Amino acid sequence: MATDPWHITVKAGAGWTKPHPYRLEFRTDGKFTEISCSDGNVHVPSPSEGGKTLIITGKIQRASIDYQFKIPGAKTLYMDLKFDMDGDGQLDESTQFIFLRHSEVNPPVTPFVIGLPAGIVGPLEPGMNFRIGRAVQYSSSVHEVEWLTDVKKLEGK
Repeated sequence: MATDPWHITVKAGAGWTKPHPYRLEFRTDGKFTEISCSDGNVHVPSPSEGGKTLIITGKIQRASIDYQFKIPGAKTLYMDLKFDMDGDGQLDESTQFIFLRHSEVNPPVTPFVIGLPAGIVGPLEPGMNFRIGRAVQYSSSVHEVEWLTDVKKLEGK
């Protein structure tokens, strides 16, 4: 059973004069549980597709919002993170505003999938040396991933 929660933080830019929209889409082969948010005024949606899909939308103007969830039994986690960085109202998709772990390295592609290291049976935890790949196809029933690297290689370890 997964014990460490995954944290996804949406952070506003300094001096933003209006709210900027974001859309966070997560899919897993496990189930999303214990979903919460650091801002009590933000609605936290329930997962869909039998607990395997979680889509969070919102707007941010100041500070940051931290979302947390657990995915017990998961071997993979798909992430498609979009954010209006320039304030034009359009959601942008870029690896440049996605930072992994405390080392704040960027994933090589977006959307991306993180997965268990080769030879490990699980559960998928944020502190492990997870693999990072491109989703060839990722749905509630099909998980085809081209693995590209792992987080320690990105961190230079």
